[in-house]
Amino acid sequence: MFNGVPSSIGRWGTVGTSLYLTHRDTDTRMVYGIARWMNDNYPRIKASHSWGTWMNMETLMDELERTFIPVHEGLLKLLKETGKWTTNLEKRNQANIALIDRYCQAFQDCKDMADDKEVVIDPENPEWEKMWEGYKKELGLPKIVMIPKDAKI
Repeated sequence: MFNGVPSSIGRWGTVGTSLYLTHRDTDTRMVYGIARWMNDNYPRIKASHSWGTWMNMETLMDELERTFIPVHEGLLKLLKETGKWTTNLEKRNQANIALIDRYCQAFQDCKDMADDKEVVIDPENPEWEKMWEGYKKELGLPKIVMIPKDAKI
């Protein structure tokens, strides 16, 4: 991270407010409405906060070319309406969905195994960390990373 609270600088993570995150089950119409409003009102809101400069469609499209985060259906609707959605973005999004789904399932399965073995699920518990890291390795789960813009999917 190159921006954020001092303790975050130099650590792995996403930076800025160019991507808002929500659960995949968040109401599609609501996500669409917020995305549409922000896009339509960018000229009015860009100066309202120091981060406002980056809260635009150009930054969003740049982020979508390299993120591992799947696109919510509400945003997808707006991107298709505005002609921004491409076959390459669709391929990347499907790969992102598959990866995140694999991680979610693996994490749940590993938590179930930990419960069966009475291992406390806590990121500060070395036994849990070893179990989770080992399970990811066993399944061949790739590390989650930002994807280079020119990567072939």
